Amino acid sequence: MQKIYIILLIIGVYAYAAMPKLYNAIGDPLYREITAVEKMSKIKYFTNERAELERFVREASEHKRLGLVYDLKRQEKTLSKDERQMYRNTLHKLENRVEKISSIAKKALSDMIANNQAEAFRQLTQTGLQVFKKDPNSVAEIRTYAKKLRNQQYLRQKREAKQAKNDKESYEKMLRSAKNLNGIWKGKSSDGSTVTANFEEEKLSLHYTKAEHSNIYKGTYSANKTLDFRIYKRELIKAGNSHVRRIDIERSYEFLRISKKELHLQYKAESITLER
Repeated sequence: MQKIYIILLIIGVYAYAAMPKLYNAIGDPLYREITAVEKMSKIKYFTNERAELERFVREASEHKRLGLVYDLKRQEKTLSKDERQMYRNTLHKLENRVEKISSIAKKALSDMIANNQAEAFRQLTQTGLQVFKKDPNSVAEIRTYAKKLRNQQYLRQKREAKQAKNDKESYEKMLRSAKNLNGIWKGKSSDGSTVTANFEEEKLSLHYTKAEHSNIYKGTYSANKTLDFRIYKRELIKAGNSHVRRIDIERSYEFLRISKKELHLQYKAESITLER
């Protein structure tokens, strides 16, 4: 009794990896299906067949363990003829059940494809059922539908990339719009000046302030790829005196960074960092 207990314990440890040698020509193919059928039983599509699939997994696993026990008995020359015959008969019954399960799987595959059930199709084809490798019709169905899914995925990714690009361009356009720019922004210029930018519809004034004087540039602007500032007046305030001069200068500032609260502009060697 103790010897049998030890044998069963050893078999319990190695049952998943080891294959019975007794009638292995019949046993190997069906025992290899155990894991695949177990995966199949967990797919929602097979809710009605789940009990039968789980019963096969349970009974085939038990029979596999019995086969390992019989292998040891064969080595000890204690395996009876009746035991061999019983084991072989059960193998044939399990073999018939595998064929039935394979038939269910093939029919389900065709149904999934016909109804475009892509997720169920992926789950089923990833079970590892041998019928999907050996049956020519199933192989062809899988190849054709998998190609269709890849094409659909490619087109979907292409659409999503285009949409993302359009969304990004729309957002950037909104940031450059009067709606976002309107108002007062304050910050610094790279020359050390304190800068105040006042955007008002199409008008813009830039106030540069240092300790000894202030320069105010006024004009109109447009914002697209760059901020184009057309200056028509410059006012210099120094020692309490104001000097105004009419000018006609156009500057194109590069947008280094822009958001709803931050604006970083570059004109030649000058950079201006502003916050709302």
